[in-house]
Amino acid sequence: MNAGAKPIEVNSRWSVSNESTDFFNEADRFKRNFIILVVACVVLIAALSIGLYRLHEVALKPPQIIGISHGLMFSADPKSLASVEETDLDLQFSDTVEVLFGRTEKGLPEAIYEYCVPEVVTSVDRDYRDSKQKYPAGFVQTLSITGFKRGSVVPGLRHMRYSGVLTSRSLLKAQTSVIYVDVTFAITAPSKLNISGWKLVRLDAINRSDYYKDEHSAALLKALNSDAK
Repeated sequence: MNAGAKPIEVNSRWSVSNESTDFFNEADRFKRNFIILVVACVVLIAALSIGLYRLHEVALKPPQIIGISHGLMFSADPKSLASVEETDLDLQFSDTVEVLFGRTEKGLPEAIYEYCVPEVVTSVDRDYRDSKQKYPAGFVQTLSITGFKRGSVVPGLRHMRYSGVLTSRSLLKAQTSVIYVDVTFAITAPSKLNISGWKLVRLDAINRSDYYKDEHSAALLKALNSDAK
């Protein structure tokens, strides 16, 4: 090479360069972080869906009923009217008769009109109207049902006979007597207090023989069959 010769200039466009691999390293890291983010989102969506489903179940479930009956606390889940059985009606019917005959010097609870027609309430109240004048200082009358007999059962009507102990107490004296009644319940329009719609529509006082007439007839028939043999 001559000392005075000019160096050859190399075009940088065609020169060999060493590319950095940092981009590919960052891409792997971004890809890994993206996968973690997607998995976390799926888990959160699944947890949110389960939570919403549980809230939906709780919102649709009817509230539990808690109350007090005959001095005892009870709780139960509400059911449809289709689940009502004869034993459930028996309890309502007997409670209606007991409340109808129970009273104080202030009268009857207004709620009794939700379970009895006005004519029945008036007829029973007429028999005990003079108690307020007899015992102005106050009195308490209660009826405790001791037995019942189910009569004819037809759609919308129930015929029952009840026996019970009627007790009247005041500051002056107390009185207890056994009574027998023949009643008819009929289904009417339901109300807020009486959702089943069953009301007491007829009440007649009967004697002991009328109350046990089915037993007397059965015993007589049994005796006649025994004599025939």
